Amino acid sequence: MSRRLPVSLVIPTIGRTELLRDCLRSVAAGSALPAEVLLVDQSGADAVAAVVADLPSLDIRRLASSVRNIAVACNVGVGAAREAIVAITNDDCTVATDWLEVGVRTVAARDDVLATGRVLPDGDAELVPSCKTSDEAREYRGELEVSLLFAANMVVHRSELLAIGGFDEALAGAEDGDLCFRWLGSGRTLRYEPAMTVWHRDWRSRDELRALNVRYAFDQGRMYGKHVWRGDWAITPFVARDAREAVRLMRAQLRRRPVAASDWRHGLARGLPAGLVVGLAQQARRSLRQAGCP
Repeated sequence: MSRRLPVSLVIPTIGRTELLRDCLRSVAAGSALPAEVLLVDQSGADAVAAVVADLPSLDIRRLASSVRNIAVACNVGVGAAREAIVAITNDDCTVATDWLEVGVRTVAARDDVLATGRVLPDGDAELVPSCKTSDEAREYRGELEVSLLFAANMVVHRSELLAIGGFDEALAGAEDGDLCFRWLGSGRTLRYEPAMTVWHRDWRSRDELRALNVRYAFDQGRMYGKHVWRGDWAITPFVARDAREAVRLMRAQLRRRPVAASDWRHGLARGLPAGLVVGLAQQARRSLRQAGCP
């Protein structure tokens, strides 16, 4: 029997039962198991319970969440965790055999380190978004970024994540980019550890992927709007960078150069400006409410 590590594993799910079953089986096949698995179920149905029953080797707690929002799901799981270290992956991912061991080893002796790692495509790479494939380990401290963290592959000390406010539940997407920016801005360290590997499954159609890229870009814009409204001008270089990437993509398309369907830039032109405007408007309304204006 595999030994258990002092880590709580949080897995948000919206009821994709076959994908979730594969995810949990990969965890159960690990060289070490988590002390507990917190399955935050936002499906609003009972099918997930049957998946849990199929995996008696894992200590799984199913937490119901009526709001379908990955930031909310992560916060619910982290808030309920019993262990000092938490790991997070998604229900459409599978994990490497030593994933937990590498993650726990990376952060165990350093409370201020958030560890993330490779997110590799599983299936048709053209249809898998949000991948990170670099095999070069690197630590980031004292420099800001928004693109380093994928919440589908992270390990962190629970107390530090709670201290920084967890994930921003006002964001339905780009919650990991926002956390990355705030984490580094607080002076903490983010380590990219390629040996800490998960695989992101191919299950979307090309049309679904295009729509997803637009939603991602929209939420990225909302996240930018939040920080701009608050006067955190350190976010503006990333707004400009995304705008340049949108232009580069359009040039490539005009020159008929091949561009992968999974390329995140596909949604920028449609999603980013609208999201930025909406993000600024939301922050303005919030400020008015806090000031007591009707």
